Amino acid sequence: MAAQGSEAVFPVDMTELFSRLSFAPVRGMLLGFIDLIFEHDGRYYIVDWKSNHLGNAPSDYGPAALKHEMEENFYPLQYLLYTVALDNYLRLRVPNYDYDRHFGGIFYLFLRGVDGTGHGVFADRPPKEFITELAAVLLPETVHQQEAPPSPASGPEPYGGQAPASGVNTDGRGKADRKSKKASDQQLSLDLF
Repeated sequence: MAAQGSEAVFPVDMTELFSRLSFAPVRGMLLGFIDLIFEHDGRYYIVDWKSNHLGNAPSDYGPAALKHEMEENFYPLQYLLYTVALDNYLRLRVPNYDYDRHFGGIFYLFLRGVDGTGHGVFADRPPKEFITELAAVLLPETVHQQEAPPSPASGPEPYGGQAPASGVNTDGRGKADRKSKKASDQQLSLDLF
């Protein structure tokens, strides 16, 4: 039986990778940009382009070299955050969304080494349980709302029971900020509490 949640097995050493992190607690917005999200056969994938130089031949971009480069640059942390953000976004946009059915995984394409035979391509699909646990830490109110949607008798609805005005984004605590509709439609974000 495969390990679940925080015990999940990854293609990189997450324990060692995270042990190298050191920072003070932060409150606020974390900003990042996903290079590409695409849908194929009902599953959504994250793609990140990398131009890192690992050598001059496609063979320099094999699995061991990519694993080392991913760990050296903390890219797994990046793709875990991207996965949580996309999972949350899809949960809001795809009817009857289910991670196992709708999320396909991540691809890191090291462009200098992609040759059509697998060189230059790092792929992973973080386990659902791990993403659920990470989302519970990063987006506690969002996860809580997903597990127990408010009942009609739970009190007044924000915005008088209507959807917020165009361009108004709530942060899960009833606060709202105004952004242009274009910006709000094109950005996925994580509010760190």
